[in-house]
Amino acid sequence: MLHLIGLLAILWGIDGGHGCMLTRLAKPDTLIIQQQQSDANMTVLIQTKHSASCTARCCLLEYPFLNETNLHVYVSYQTQPLSFCHATQYSQLNTTTAQAARDCLTIAWHTPAKPAVYVDLTVENTIVAQAYQNLSINQKKPIVNTVETIIQSASHLRLKDLCQNATSPRPVSCDVNVVYHSTPTVANGQPEYYCFYRKRQGQAGLVPDCANITANVQWIVQLFNSMGVDAIVTDTTNLYQYPDDRSDIWNIRPFEVLAEELSAIRASGTPTPSLAAWTTAGNGTTMYKGMLPVYFTYPDLLVRNAKGHPIYFIDGHGNRHPPDDDVIRAIESQDNITTLQTWGSLSRDSASKGEWSYQQPCATPQGNFTTTILNNASYLCRHLITPKGPLGSAMSLTFSWQADYSSLPFATPAKMMGLTFQAQFDDALRSKPDNLLLPSFNELNSFGIVPNPGWRSSFGSVGLHPEDQSTLFVDIYAAERGRTWGPTVEAGDFYTRLAASCLRVATLLWSSNVTACTVANELCCNRSYAVYNRVVSLRTPDNSAFRTTTSLVTTKAAYQQGWIQTCVTAVSYYSTDYFCYHPGMLNSTARQGPFLLYAQGQVPPESHAGHLDRLARVPVWSCPDTGNSLGNASYHVTATPCSDEGGELLGYGASRPSSAMPRILRRCIGVDGVSHHTTDWPCASGMKEEHVAYVF
Repeated sequence: MLHLIGLLAILWGIDGGHGCMLTRLAKPDTLIIQQQQSDANMTVLIQTKHSASCTARCCLLEYPFLNETNLHVYVSYQTQPLSFCHATQYSQLNTTTAQAARDCLTIAWHTPAKPAVYVDLTVENTIVAQAYQNLSINQKKPIVNTVETIIQSASHLRLKDLCQNATSPRPVSCDVNVVYHSTPTVANGQPEYYCFYRKRQGQAGLVPDCANITANVQWIVQLFNSMGVDAIVTDTTNLYQYPDDRSDIWNIRPFEVLAEELSAIRASGTPTPSLAAWTTAGNGTTMYKGMLPVYFTYPDLLVRNAKGHPIYFIDGHGNRHPPDDDVIRAIESQDNITTLQTWGSLSRDSASKGEWSYQQPCATPQGNFTTTILNNASYLCRHLITPKGPLGSAMSLTFSWQADYSSLPFATPAKMMGLTFQAQFDDALRSKPDNLLLPSFNELNSFGIVPNPGWRSSFGSVGLHPEDQSTLFVDIYAAERGRTWGPTVEAGDFYTRLAASCLRVATLLWSSNVTACTVANELCCNRSYAVYNRVVSLRTPDNSAFRTTTSLVTTKAAYQQGWIQTCVTAVSYYSTDYFCYHPGMLNSTARQGPFLLYAQGQVPPESHAGHLDRLARVPVWSCPDTGNSLGNASYHVTATPCSDEGGELLGYGASRPSSAMPRILRRCIGVDGVSHHTTDWPCASGMKEEHVAYVF
């Protein structure tokens, strides 16, 4: 167990909390430590046969060692009294300590108990990635329209403008059913719609080769190695049959190419995460027939259980094609392969039988799923753990999830400046499972469907032009309403850095009794900026007066006076549990319903928020109506401070739209002077409109 000095070894630099450099070396080898001392400071030079020298005041070197056991070298350099070093106790296999004046250098060797980390990497994006690449090249622009840029246009762009520039025809492969929601970036933050298809040697390609595969896989490996990722799982679950050209383009060949690249990287002396396939295994499905030859060709890459058996992920019982016993037997009859079922929003029964979850919602104390995430010391996410299975216990850590359609209001918690992920990590820190699954690193493209245009009167996809709101999106919606945490142009690398921080905390604390994220200077443990106000919408039963408030006292008093709450409307079987909600009920007043605002008017620093949560903020007030027959009984929303007493600052919206704050909040003023608000929908004919802010 590594206690306080070990923590400081990673987190403290002499210049006030700079994070450590992380370098993963090829294998254990001779370690040379040289100390160069001067009156002002001490420099530590660490050198190994298989890596460049690391000269730093704070440096972590991680060696893959003895299969799944990692041997770490922690080096800390800080200005502290000598007594501080003497007083600290910690466990280690071998320790060397050098001290000079007020400086303390600690080198601690130990084998920490850390969770095995699995990351879901999307490889089934060949066609749409190449279509976007072609548009970018043809138009000499690195970025073309994504769902996020449609939202940010404030309805000036439409869904029909996706993948389209004014001077080019719109390709069929970029139709709304397969689109990018935000723009991926690769090394050095460069935008690139990357993919993994490459023709087999000696064969004609079914489509052109994807660009820069080797460089992009090397970047992914370097990133995942620095984060301590143990295994890559490729979600290839949207197609079912093989042999089939479409399956080869989207699933089989990209998985095979990824294996080729990982094998080449290992051959060069650099370690890589292990690899596992994930397909459907329903009745009559045959995708495994394409995946298993890759398993046989690259056995050293495979994820294996404690018995050494390869692991093959399959969709669980929540899929419309649930696992079939005959298909499972066909897979497991090969080389002692063990299947591991994986699905989302698991029941307690499914989790107890060993099924993993790739997205597990938070739950109420009664065990009901919810999309409400709170930022307070007493809040518990309560998402399920899989207590046992082929690889041991497991939990998912996801940046968001969807109750049904991620594009509908309150059908997803969204990322909330990372608060959703942090709430799930807090659960994991209390439970300390053997395995963590981080889904959807780069799941940036998905399809939209139009289930029922009539729903638009009650709700629709947030942030779109009213005529487009009938198109709904399931897993991913723009940059902030989905599980994706890889770097993008629109959101930056904040979520990648947050995930890395939480995995560092896990490495430090998994073998300890600590159950709270209390590591100083780690982004994972900072919740000071992700603070939101929940605005309740109240009205009289005859819709003659309206009021919005964040005060539970005001809300309770209004109830006692006969006011009612305007509820959330959606089609899913669960939603927020903070506001009233009726599953499946279409409510004509839902556009006048609740919303979320930032609690703080100050924009967070770049280090602590993504780009879209750093847009300028504007205040949103609830002010008494004047000059109407109701006196001050009715209130209106406005960006202008109230001129009369009795107003309330509700919080802060964004000055322009994004998927972080996508819905336009309007004040609708009637001829009688009574006002109400509406979100994402124009005011009724004959009413004056005031655009207030963009809200969640």
